[in-house]
Amino acid sequence: MPARILLVVAFISVATCVVIFYGLRLFHTVSVHPVFFVVGKHIQNAKISSTPTPAPTLTESSPPLFAHPSPTPTLSPLPTKSPTPTPLVSPVSKTWNIQSIDAMKETKDAVCNQRDDTWINHWLDKAVELGANYVAISTPYDNPSCGDALSYTRRWVAAIRLHGLHVWHRHMPLAFEGIYNVSKNISINYLPMMASYIENNPDLFEEDDIFSPIPEPQNGGIQGVTYCANNLCQFSSANVFNQWLRDAMTQASDAFHSINKNNIKVGYFGFDGFVAWGDNNPDWEGILEDTTIAQMGNITIDHYPESVHETMDAGLTQLQAKYPTTPIIIGEWGTITGGDTVTQIMTDMTAARNHHVVGFNYWQFGPSGSGEQLIDNNFMSLPGFLAVQSFYRSH
Repeated sequence: MPARILLVVAFISVATCVVIFYGLRLFHTVSVHPVFFVVGKHIQNAKISSTPTPAPTLTESSPPLFAHPSPTPTLSPLPTKSPTPTPLVSPVSKTWNIQSIDAMKETKDAVCNQRDDTWINHWLDKAVELGANYVAISTPYDNPSCGDALSYTRRWVAAIRLHGLHVWHRHMPLAFEGIYNVSKNISINYLPMMASYIENNPDLFEEDDIFSPIPEPQNGGIQGVTYCANNLCQFSSANVFNQWLRDAMTQASDAFHSINKNNIKVGYFGFDGFVAWGDNNPDWEGILEDTTIAQMGNITIDHYPESVHETMDAGLTQLQAKYPTTPIIIGEWGTITGGDTVTQIMTDMTAARNHHVVGFNYWQFGPSGSGEQLIDNNFMSLPGFLAVQSFYRSH
C-alpha cells in the first residue's frame, strides 16, 4: 500500500478515537433532566406500538406534571338560623278531649233578658274560633215567672249543633239553691224533675253530650261539711250527699236509656277543692266515697285556686296524690280574681295540661264578667282569648 494512503488511514483512526473519548467525557459531566428520565423509564416499560402516540400539548390552563399540592381550603361554618323569639302566647296542639266554654252568664242569668238568635250565633262563631268543642249552658229545669227557660235552652242547643259543637248540660231546679225569687226548699226530691226533663225533651240531647244532674250540688248545703244558706241544708250528712250523687247518675242514665240516648256522659258535678280533697282543711281529705268515685269515672272540680291563695299546680298535685288513677276534669276555672289575666291563664292551664286532666271548661266566655271574660260586647277578642286559644286550637 502506498505510504501516503497509510498516513491518511492512520490520521482518520486517531481523529475518531479523540472524538469518541471527548464525547464520553461530555456525557458523564452533563446532568440529565428528570423529565427525560421519567419519560425514558416509561418508554422502557411500554409495549412498542406500530402507531406512535402523539405527545400531549400543554396549554396555560393545564397543570404541570409535578405540580405542588394545593393547600387545604378553610371551610367557613354554615350559617345557623337565629331562633325565633317565643311569643307571649305560644301556640300548642289541641290539649284536651273536652274543651268547653261556659255560657252561664248568657243562659242561666239571662232567662229574663234573652239574647236573640243573631247574637247567639255571633257568640258561637267566636267559640269556634277559640277552639272549643263543647259549650256549657246552665238554664233551669223549670221556668221562672219572668221567662221561658226551656224555649231559651232549645234555641241555644239548636245553634250549638249548627256550629258543630257538643252541649254540656248544667241545669238546676230553681228551688234547689233558691234563685229567680224562688225560695230554697229542702223538702223536695229533685231527681224526678230531672228525669222528666230528660224524657220530655229528647231533642235537647245528642251523643257525646255531657249531663250534670245539678252542677255544684254541695252548694245546696251539706250538714256539718259546707255552708248552708239560711241554715237550710239539702243534705243531712256526707253519706247522704254521696248517696244522692249515685242516685242522680243512675236515674239520669235510666232516663237517657228510655229515650234511646245511650252515649251521654253523666256526672261531671263540679266539686270545690274542700269537698274533693279537703283543700285547706288539715282535719280531712275530702268526703267523696270510693263507690261514688267509681260510678262517676272521673272527678270534676270547679276550683279557683287563686281565690284560696294557692296555685293550680299545688291543688292538682294534692288531688292527684289522693286519686292517682282517676281522670280529672276542670269543670270551672277562670281569672275571676283579676290581675294579669294572660299570665294566670298560661300558668293555670299549663298546670292542668301537666296533670291527669282530660277536660277543661273555661268560665266564662263573656261579654259579661268581672275580668275573666274573653270577648267584649262587640265580639272582639280580649287578651285572654289568645291565651286560652293557644290551648284549645290545634296548630
